[in-house]
Formats: sequence, C-alpha cells, structure tokens
Amino acid sequence: MRTIAAALAVLALAEGGACGGSGGEQPAGSVKVVLADFSFTPSQIQAKAGSPEFYLVNEGKSSHDMTIMDSSGKQLARSELVQPGNTSVFDTKLSAGTYSVICSQPGHADAGMKATLTVS
Repeated sequence: MRTIAAALAVLALAEGGACGGSGGEQPAGSVKVVLADFSFTPSQIQAKAGSPEFYLVNEGKSSHDMTIMDSSGKQLARSELVQPGNTSVFDTKLSAGTYSVICSQPGHADAGMKATLTVS
C-alpha cells in the first residue's frame, strides 16, 4: 500500500511540475504565448485593447521574458523572467496598435526571438 501511495505522490508532483511555477492554468480571456529557444508562438500575437493579459509558457531551456515595444523602440512593458518549464501571467495596458515583441535577455532577440503584437 505504501508503494502505491508513494507512486501516486510522485505522479502528482510530476503533473504539477508540468505547468511550472507561478500561474498554473491559463486564466480565462488571456492570450497564450509560448516562449522557446528562440521563438514566440504565435509569432503574430493578437489581443484586445485595454488591459490584455498574456499567459506565458516557457517551453525552452533558457529563461525568457516578453518585452513589448512601440514603433520607436521604446519599451512599454516587460514581463517577469520566466524560468524553463514555468508559466507566468503578464498583465498590460495597451492601446490599439501594432507593437514589437522581443525577449530582452542578451542575444535572444538577435537569435530570432521576436514577434509582432496587434492590439485592436
């Protein structure tokens, strides 16, 4: 009986770890963005104006963030650093428009970790 209980405990820990640290399940109404080495999925992100919420899932082996910039390159918002295997909820305030998205970690944007965010 102890063996079964121990196996169930290990299984529960493994399943809980799949979603990673903060965040857990995707909040209703949020936009899921997968961070990988070195890309955003989707690369063409769509959100509604106002207070869009992004559910970030790091499927890479490196830590990543989501940094939103205006057309002049000015940083408007940046998520916390999401560790490999973890998730995070990133709340923003954005007007309608088109924005650049990068990972601000050194070398990541240069390696192709870029996306476009269209807010309508």
